[in-house]
Amino acid sequence: MAAFQNLVRFAVGDRAHYRGLIEAVDGKYKVQRFDGTPFDGVVKTNEEHEVETLLSPIENTPNVIYIGLNYKAHAQESKLPVPTYPPVFTKPADALAGPFEKIEIHPDAQPLLDYEGELTVIIRQRCQKRDGGGSTSDIAGCFGTGNFLLPVHVGGCAGLALGIPVEVYEPSVDSKGVPDADGEAGDLVATAAFPIMPVSFWGQDGNKRYHKAYFAEFDGVWTHGDFVSIHPITKQLFFHGRADGVLNPSGVRFGSSEIYQVIESVFSSEVEDSLCVGQRRPSDNDERVILFLKMKPNAAFSTELARRVRAAVRKRLSARHVPSYVFPTPEIPVTVNFKKVELPVKKIISGIHIQPSSTLAYPECLDYYAQYFDIEKMAAGESKL
Repeated sequence: MAAFQNLVRFAVGDRAHYRGLIEAVDGKYKVQRFDGTPFDGVVKTNEEHEVETLLSPIENTPNVIYIGLNYKAHAQESKLPVPTYPPVFTKPADALAGPFEKIEIHPDAQPLLDYEGELTVIIRQRCQKRDGGGSTSDIAGCFGTGNFLLPVHVGGCAGLALGIPVEVYEPSVDSKGVPDADGEAGDLVATAAFPIMPVSFWGQDGNKRYHKAYFAEFDGVWTHGDFVSIHPITKQLFFHGRADGVLNPSGVRFGSSEIYQVIESVFSSEVEDSLCVGQRRPSDNDERVILFLKMKPNAAFSTELARRVRAAVRKRLSARHVPSYVFPTPEIPVTVNFKKVELPVKKIISGIHIQPSSTLAYPECLDYYAQYFDIEKMAAGESKL
């Protein structure tokens, strides 16, 4: 019981009551009762009850499901049954989240997710995602943001931030880039100066490094490094992944996030995590897509699983999205902030020597991917698909 500081919901007799500071007296737990519910408001009473039964903190609703990363541990500590797919999970404000603990969401519910946050998952609730998109550190602001004046649509940022001339560009032969039509995915750019634009980089060769980071891709245009699209009707801004991780087989550009969505929605019971990267060695005429799967402890990689993965990608996306190869991996590289890292793996399997960044949590895991430079040999040993 030590994990609970405030008991949200409990039962006395055949009635459920809400809230109260729990106290241990002579080995029994007592709580001061509040009248009402968290949804309608509560009024403190002078009644004190001995707790007979602990209940889920909040009753299930058809609109919002709250999920916290370590409520499961609290419930297990109190010897409460924890279902595989809990209807309601909450997390105390002062609790520490376990960054590697996965939240199981039933496959039937996964297509209904509007978005996931660190502490919540919102399902079929008409609400706006108010966090901004497109950097809050580099420019101390956002390219896309929420807008309460606009109708609510599922996914993406509601609109573009004021004062930033945002466009979506496609590479061109003359290095100037060409604007994409709304709905087409491309590079997130700003075509003119904007108020929160950095002046330069700090330190030696600051101007040179600043230009290389943001202006080397397209002449005179700020290129932010994200692969995005603007909805042709709602004008929402959608982020599909980092531009340097964009997959480009046969000239068809798409983000790795599209592949990840299929894996997470269809194979969550078998696959713990995945990494999708492109490979183009000096001897290759085109880029191929390679998908690595990190299996759950109770699941094993097989050619049958690889076949099902390819079939699901083809069905949910298109034939052009289907990975050329699917392989198992013991570890997915992440940063110290637990963000998935694609570019180092893409370079390694393409034959480019890299110096692992200090921001990688487990840089030694990159050694595993070096063998996939010889993709034909690895395919012969595993499965050529």
